[in-house]
Amino acid sequence: MSQNKSLPVIYMAEVEYSSRGDGKWHGLEVSERATSKQNKLIEQLDNPKPKSLLSTWVPVPVCVERDKKAPDFYGFNSWQFGIASRARKALAPLLKKNVEFLPLKVVTERESDGDDIDEKECQRIEEYPELFVIHHLINQELSPNADVVYMDGTKNTPSWILHVENYAFDTSKLKGVHLFKATGDTGTLVSEEFVQVYEKHRLTGLKFKRLKYKEGGPKVEVPLPPPRPKTLVVAPVPLPMVARNSTKEMTDALWEKWTEQLDWFYRAMKARGMDVRKPRFGKPLGKKQLRDLQKKYDLELPPDFASVLERYASRLTFYWTAQRQRQVPAGELIFLTEDLSQVHPDDMPPQPFHQMFGEGLLWDSKRLGACNKQLRYYQHEVYPEQKDDYERAFRHKACFLVTGSGDMITLDVSQSQQSSPVVYLSHDGDETRNNRQLGESFIDFMTRCINLGCPDIEIWGYDWKRQSLIHDGKQFARWRRWLETGKKK
Repeated sequence: MSQNKSLPVIYMAEVEYSSRGDGKWHGLEVSERATSKQNKLIEQLDNPKPKSLLSTWVPVPVCVERDKKAPDFYGFNSWQFGIASRARKALAPLLKKNVEFLPLKVVTERESDGDDIDEKECQRIEEYPELFVIHHLINQELSPNADVVYMDGTKNTPSWILHVENYAFDTSKLKGVHLFKATGDTGTLVSEEFVQVYEKHRLTGLKFKRLKYKEGGPKVEVPLPPPRPKTLVVAPVPLPMVARNSTKEMTDALWEKWTEQLDWFYRAMKARGMDVRKPRFGKPLGKKQLRDLQKKYDLELPPDFASVLERYASRLTFYWTAQRQRQVPAGELIFLTEDLSQVHPDDMPPQPFHQMFGEGLLWDSKRLGACNKQLRYYQHEVYPEQKDDYERAFRHKACFLVTGSGDMITLDVSQSQQSSPVVYLSHDGDETRNNRQLGESFIDFMTRCINLGCPDIEIWGYDWKRQSLIHDGKQFARWRRWLETGKKK
């Protein structure tokens, strides 16, 4: 939609960086010397219903993050602007009751590109003119026809804003307003007059981007698409569990059943409208390449896992998600957030399955070296004394997968001639997860995992009573039934 020329011109004001995207001007942050009372005052700057702070404010100590030179406007405390006295004098007649200028006190400094992150006593106080933080007193409500994504992932359900796709304001409320924020948003918006004063006085530290927005109006309801047809995708019988030591090597028959299950999950998930990719298998290694791999990384692998790598697949990936996601920009970052705006409720998986996903990688021979390098770091550097059960759990293990959080899925190779149990190792001290068994062997673990569709086991699928991945019960049957029929009951 093109911008209506009759609408007042609004700009988004941001801290200016160099053309390379690195620092250009000094920045400000609250000093470590600030008291708890002063930190609470700083928190009130973000109040969605701003109130005057002049009567309670005391100068807050700040640290200057030195870069190339001092600006008139400083980035401060992530979402605010610090302002020098020269800029305050130029803009005060325009801003009037739109803002308060609250004094700051420079006490420390540090170099923004240095290795030393400790604050040091400021030796160059004279370089910094009188500084203030701009406390905006006006929040403008976004109109119902604005298109907004909130922090909880929902659309147009008021809370803190993650991203605004289309701004919309009641412009009759913008008369005489020259600096404001949209309620719940962190961005600072300014008028055309503000930019003119900024340029007239050759102020520094900010850049301005003209905001595309529309006149406020009622919320535009986008009709949901009709529910998807409930196509039946007949499920194969779940695989039986593999008792420890009953299968020391992978067999053709079992491999065929694994691939049959994975193919069904792919077809069923696609029929339910989920984001899913076909299972991908890497070329088997063969005897020599497997032997060279184990020698290179000094790996002790149990026979069942070694047989899979040698004769069936060096790698397996299966990515899917039951979440309806989209990418949302937030500053320089990209967030994945749930988007239910174009999903019929009948097409959503029943709880708790609506948040499930499969991370993708199940194993990869090319990553075994890196996986075990991480494991050995914990064995020899983090827990060398092995003083308790938590630390001793890292002994006699071979790692074949590192999770997205950095935890490790390992094989207990303490009994090298037998099938090795699959064990979860937590890298961050989580005693509830650490050393829990996921399967009697690699083949047993993968059979359980495949029966579930290979979900992220950090999120769902663990049976605390049996100390392994679930393989039966109401939740297990309900998940597979929904994939097969599309029906929640």
